[in-house]
Amino acid sequence: MNNALWAGVELKAQYAEFHLDRMGRSLQPPERTGRNVAMQAAGAIIDTGWQQPFYAHFDAFLAAARSVPWIIEAGFGVDTSHSVMRPWFAGLMATERNQRQSFSGQFKQGRDIFDKLPLGTARDRSVHRTGFAPAEVTIIGRFGVTYSGGAAKPVPIAETRQISDEHSWLDKPSAVQPMGTDFTIDGRPLFAECRAYLDAQAYR
Repeated sequence: MNNALWAGVELKAQYAEFHLDRMGRSLQPPERTGRNVAMQAAGAIIDTGWQQPFYAHFDAFLAAARSVPWIIEAGFGVDTSHSVMRPWFAGLMATERNQRQSFSGQFKQGRDIFDKLPLGTARDRSVHRTGFAPAEVTIIGRFGVTYSGGAAKPVPIAETRQISDEHSWLDKPSAVQPMGTDFTIDGRPLFAECRAYLDAQAYR
C-alpha cells in the first residue's frame, strides 16, 4: 500500500482530533492568575471569547472527519466524481483500474454507513446550505435563568441577578460559561457524537 497516500489519510484524521481537542479547550474558564482573581473579586467579567473558536473548531472538525473516506476512495479506489479524476483514472493500467474497483467494492459498505451518520448531515448543512452546523448550547445561569444559543445565536457572556432598586448596589454580574455537557446536536450530546463520528471512520 502506498505509504504517502496513507499518510494523508492519517494526517486528516489527526486534524479532526486536533479540532475536537480545541473545542474542549476553548471552554476553559479564565486562567486563575492573581490579576484575574482580583478583577473577578471586584465584580469584573473576564470574557474568554469561547464562542467563536468553539464553533470554528467544530466546523473544521466536521470538514476534516468527513473528508477521510473521500481521501481513501481517491487514493486507493475509484473516484471519478470530478472532471479532473475521470481522464486520470482512464489513463491507468488495466490492472490498477481493476485493483481500485475491487477496493471500492469492498470499501463501499463501511463508507455508506459512515456517510449516513448525523454529523455528515451537519457538515453538509454547514458547508453547503446554512453556513453553520446545528449545534446548540443550553446553559443554566447562576441565578436560574436558562440561556440557549448556537453559532448564529451567541449567548450572553454575563448575567446579573434582578433585585429591587434599593438593593441594586448588591448586583454583581456573573459569567455565563458553559461546560462540554451543555452542548447538543439534534438532541444528542455533542462531544459524544463527535467521538463516535471519529470512531466510526470507515478505514479504522
